[in-house]
This record gives sequence, structure tokens and C-alpha cells, in this order.
Amino acid sequence: MRLIYCVLALAAMVPVVCKAGCWEVSDLKGVSAAAHEAYKLTPDGFGKNAPAIHLVSTDAGGMVSGHGDFVCKEFGPTTVVCFGGEAGSSHVETWTIDPVSDVAWFTRTRSGFGPFDGAALFVGKAVSCKKSRR
Repeated sequence: MRLIYCVLALAAMVPVVCKAGCWEVSDLKGVSAAAHEAYKLTPDGFGKNAPAIHLVSTDAGGMVSGHGDFVCKEFGPTTVVCFGGEAGSSHVETWTIDPVSDVAWFTRTRSGFGPFDGAALFVGKAVSCKKSRR
């Protein structure tokens, strides 16, 4: 019986990682530095044509909705990295979730896209897909 109590006490000391696996990300706001603006940091609302909600999933190796032409990989229980491009161009994105604060960070870099070359950082809301369906 003491062995069981010892195992339970040790298990209580191990940090627990929340792995929801899927989050709805919305309200992305941030800054960007693009070639067409001389790489000056400017406020950015993630573009007029971007979907209001992105699904970010670490299940099955990593996925972000609307990124069919990108390769996406899970880099931990709350991070997905997506990349793509053709000869002479590249596009890299990171999506990271803070499940405790319900916050998402999104970064993007582009090279080889002329006036759209540059980098961006956005912060938005993240809600577990499980919570959003309640």
C-alpha cells in the first residue's frame, strides 16, 4: 500500500502538459515589416482576405486549415510549423498556443515574393476545439 502512495506522490510532482490537439484561432492582430513598406514595422490585421478562424491541430503530425499547399509539422504539443514555396521563394509560419491563457502566437516570414517579402508577428485568441463545441 505504501508503494501505491509513493507512486501517486511522485506522479503529482510531474508537470502536466495540456494537449488539446486542436484550437480555433481568431482575432489575429500584430505587426509586419514588408518590402513594399521599406521594412518598417506597421500594424497589421492579418489581411482582408484571411479567414476569421484558423484550425490549428497537433494531431496526426500537425495541420493548419487553409494551408493545403504547405507542409505542416508538429513541434511539440502546442506548436505547428508550416513551410512552402517554389524555386526562388520560401514561406515559413509558426503557430504556437498557450492553452492556459487561451492565446495564440503566429509568425510568418516570406522571401522571393517581391513586395511581400518580410516578416510578421500576430497574437490572437485560441479556444480548444473541444471547448468551442459545447
